[in-house]
Amino acid sequence: VYVLMTGVTTQKVVVTQKGTSIAQSGNIAKFSSSKDNTIIQSDAGTLGNSKGLIYVGSVDKTSNIIRRGLVKFDISGTLPQYAVIDSVKLDMSLQMASASTIKMYQVTSDWGEGTSYGSGGMGAVATTDDVTWLHSFYNTSNWTTAGGDFVSKATDSTTITATTKTISLTGVAIKTEVESWLSGTTSNYGWLLKTSDETSASRGVMTKIYSKETSTISSQEPTLNIYFSLPTLSVPSNAITLEATAESKSLDVTSNTAWTVSEDADWLSITPTSGTSKTEITFTAQVNESLTERSTVVNLEMTGAETISITVTQAGATPVLATSATEAIVTATDGSKTTITVTSNTSWTITATGDWYSISPTSGTGDGTITIQATGGNPATAQRTATFTVQAADCKTITVTVTQDASTGIEALTTDRITIYPIPAKGTVHIQSTGIIERVELYDMTGVLLKMGEIGTLDASGLSGGTYAVVVYTAGQANTVKYIIVSIK
Repeated sequence: VYVLMTGVTTQKVVVTQKGTSIAQSGNIAKFSSSKDNTIIQSDAGTLGNSKGLIYVGSVDKTSNIIRRGLVKFDISGTLPQYAVIDSVKLDMSLQMASASTIKMYQVTSDWGEGTSYGSGGMGAVATTDDVTWLHSFYNTSNWTTAGGDFVSKATDSTTITATTKTISLTGVAIKTEVESWLSGTTSNYGWLLKTSDETSASRGVMTKIYSKETSTISSQEPTLNIYFSLPTLSVPSNAITLEATAESKSLDVTSNTAWTVSEDADWLSITPTSGTSKTEITFTAQVNESLTERSTVVNLEMTGAETISITVTQAGATPVLATSATEAIVTATDGSKTTITVTSNTSWTITATGDWYSISPTSGTGDGTITIQATGGNPATAQRTATFTVQAADCKTITVTVTQDASTGIEALTTDRITIYPIPAKGTVHIQSTGIIERVELYDMTGVLLKMGEIGTLDASGLSGGTYAVVVYTAGQANTVKYIIVSIK
């Protein structure tokens, strides 16, 4: 590809797909130098060599021996938009080599190229816009520092011998500088080449590099190779499925540049939410207490690449149904009641058999308490039973047996403002009084104290059937009542 502009030197750019040099993959853009030059040491600053070879080293004379090379590549706007640079390599062909170490430095100010030509490294009279020891553009702009303006730290270096034919400079620093030129972070003024030893001890150590003007074939020109890839972003799956519990799952994001994650579900967290290369990201869901599954879309975004959408689905909770008991007992007395607790995360209903008790409520959602109440006293001397079921979708039906105690014909004994029930007793005897009950005692008919009860109750379990005396202390005064207790056997 030739880039043409009136009044500007033609720039040649070679773009090759699927380059394989120096084990690089992807695409390669090759650039010949847009300008190159030699800085010739001269106290007067009047010598140039814009059209000759690039000289790096020193000439064999007593003074003004230093020679430094300059090379620049116009790379602005030549790579595809959003291209990711993998590596950079600078290739230069040598007409002559001397054993030395050549270092490359980033130039910090612009420089020109005139028409002067000199052989043997001695240079020629500088022309307009030539580079000289003192001038970046002869005879209008000076270097800040004689010999060229460049950073103090070398970008790269290479050691050559007298038989070396080509120089290849590559490394992270070169890549970083090219990236900064392409992004506009720093200005592209090219590189300066010089030997590590520029003292008189190295006099006559000279390397000659083909310039764009002196190369006889295109492969001899100074060439900058930029290996690049287009933005890539991929994941092994576009769907993540999580259990209703607080579960986590991971997948690998593969990319060659920066990416970010965006999502707005308050029940899902993702770590990390950004990266620059292959990275494992983890999806963690909170417990889903609802029976309904839920889902959200997570977007992976990268400049220059198509957004990837990942659907994250969390299963609904498993329906739960349980009761605190599967048996309920009410006394023979009309209106006696008991409760059972329902534990659930779904809707449930109750279906009852029998007409001597009521249940409330008969349906609900989630946890609840159901009350079983006798709607009449048990007139029979035998217990009576019935059942009801608690049901919920996708849950095992629970059957609860309701038992009402048998009657002896006496439901309660009331005397002297004191009521004792049930009669006969079964397990616990309840005592009520119009006064304040302080203590309750139980005696056999010989006067032996058998039990002392909490306020208002006596534990009659374990006693045989018979007649007992209950002594109730109300407001400091004892009341004695005889009644029959039928113990539980």
